[in-house]
Amino acid sequence: MPMRVSRPHRCRPICDEPLLAANGAPYVDLAGQTISRFCDPRVTPPVLDRDVCCSIGSTATCKLPTSVGRCMTGMKFWCEYGTIQGSTVECFQHGPSTCAAGLCVDSLGPGTVFEDSSWICCDDEGNCTYVGESGDYPPAGAVCNGGLTVCSWGTSNEDGSIDCLD
Repeated sequence: MPMRVSRPHRCRPICDEPLLAANGAPYVDLAGQTISRFCDPRVTPPVLDRDVCCSIGSTATCKLPTSVGRCMTGMKFWCEYGTIQGSTVECFQHGPSTCAAGLCVDSLGPGTVFEDSSWICCDDEGNCTYVGESGDYPPAGAVCNGGLTVCSWGTSNEDGSIDCLD
């Protein structure tokens, strides 16, 4: 009788749950990139590659499963990128860099500074608009008429434009 080799079970990725726009459709760019409802964006997130137990509401609160792989609360998901701090797990969504796309500036404008990594939508002419971190403030439309990139250390200017340093 041949020996059966078990394969590691992969749960549904927590970061695959898309952010929905006001009209109920997933917010998507022209290349099909979506924004995670539960995972903040990072350009170079640390690899975690672990199952996690997440309680889902307007946000996701995630912890590691027990030593035997069970969830005491929540449902089991897979977290590709993330960090563990104590008993809490924060999962991240990998995204392309705004600067690598050639859309960064030398100095920030006078607008409202955002220090954390945030999604921005940039069209072919380099005009960028703020989208947000993840599921807290869904954008009004369901389509980014360009490409989604991750901007760290940027400003949202009064005219609606974005300046990004990193």
